[in-house]
Amino acid sequence: MSKILEINNLSINFATRDGSFTAVNNISFDIEKNQTMALVGESGSGKSVTAMSILQLLPKPQATYSQESSIKFNNKEIIDAAKEDLLSIRGNIVSMIFQEPMTSLNPYHRVGNQITESILLHSNVSKKEAIKEAMDLMSLVEIDDVSRRFYSYPHELSGGQRQRIMIAMALVNKPELLIADEPTTALDVTIQAQILDLMGKLKTELGMSILFITHDLGLVQEFSDQVCVMKNGEIVEQGDTNEVFTNPSHAYTKKLLDAEPQPKPIEDLR
Repeated sequence: MSKILEINNLSINFATRDGSFTAVNNISFDIEKNQTMALVGESGSGKSVTAMSILQLLPKPQATYSQESSIKFNNKEIIDAAKEDLLSIRGNIVSMIFQEPMTSLNPYHRVGNQITESILLHSNVSKKEAIKEAMDLMSLVEIDDVSRRFYSYPHELSGGQRQRIMIAMALVNKPELLIADEPTTALDVTIQAQILDLMGKLKTELGMSILFITHDLGLVQEFSDQVCVMKNGEIVEQGDTNEVFTNPSHAYTKKLLDAEPQPKPIEDLR
């Protein structure tokens, strides 16, 4: 398989009033085409900082990278890449969805218009073509009654529907890599399962890769091919998801697995 993303010796420091703080310390991992990689760890482990660095969204000059740090898309280095190169990557080759869609969607614009505007921004198509494409994307992410939902405002949709709209917007340019930063945390368990099932289906249909960032090991086991376990800015264990779950080698991974709630036997539920 060919690698779409290669991260090598990535270290990220933040300047603070008290000096320098290392948020990510010398981590390395690859993502293959049409593969889901999970980055898992507790809050403050460095997961989201790593994700933001992939799109070069960390604030400069507060955030700095070590000289050895490297992030490559299709063999092209993007740390300190020209602004034009970064703009061509963001939303085109790589898209990102976040934990809470209400912070990303404009509350004063209808959701269909927001998808349409995103299409017009990235494509040379007419307004009529963009509206049709937006509706097609809403159907692709399994929004029911698209002709009506297209004209809804974000607050008129459920949490699961808003997250589907965010996924639709992320798919405007059929990216090669989708970064999903805690995309189901704000949703109840049933809707979580639906969103993850949808993302898995889209991965297969579109042939894209996914970087799935979460603190929930249960979701990792169901959804990812490979996993990296992060603690205090470092990757303490990585490998095939099934192998890591059945035969964890690091004490921290074992601790996380032991902390996962186990389903009760059926007889206990009677």
